[in-house]
Amino acid sequence: MSWVEYNDMFERAQEKGEYHLFVFDLKGSKSIRYFTPHINLLLYGIYSRIKDLEKRFDKKILHQNPIFNKGDRGDLMEPFFLSGDLFGFTIIKGSLCEEDIYKIFNEMKSELDLHYEFHYDNGFYETDNYIEGNTKYFRGYCMQYLESRAKEKSLTL
Repeated sequence: MSWVEYNDMFERAQEKGEYHLFVFDLKGSKSIRYFTPHINLLLYGIYSRIKDLEKRFDKKILHQNPIFNKGDRGDLMEPFFLSGDLFGFTIIKGSLCEEDIYKIFNEMKSELDLHYEFHYDNGFYETDNYIEGNTKYFRGYCMQYLESRAKEKSLTL
């Protein structure tokens, strides 16, 4: 079944989901050469800054799961870099507000002097376990839905 068939679960997950997923999609990536190293620096710079906040506030912010980063399933990577130009990460619901995340994103983008534009979106999901995806909104479905919705909304950072 396709991720589109589970979009009805998205609304429920916005209330019940424990995990807050952020996606960023490089605008016009087909016409940009050699962007991957820059995107990696941006992603890991943001991730590192959030890890620093965890230490500073002695608070868990980033979502971690023992099943992450074990194989080649992109939807189980954290942070993730998919489809050549889509990347993002997950935080625990309520640990940081989306305004803070976007502020960190823009600060890191500025520090790296990146002049790319990014479509972006965020939302909540309920499970990292694909097997539970028929009753709980699965991470992979959320990634794909947010990527699609970000392009439709045409908001850029």
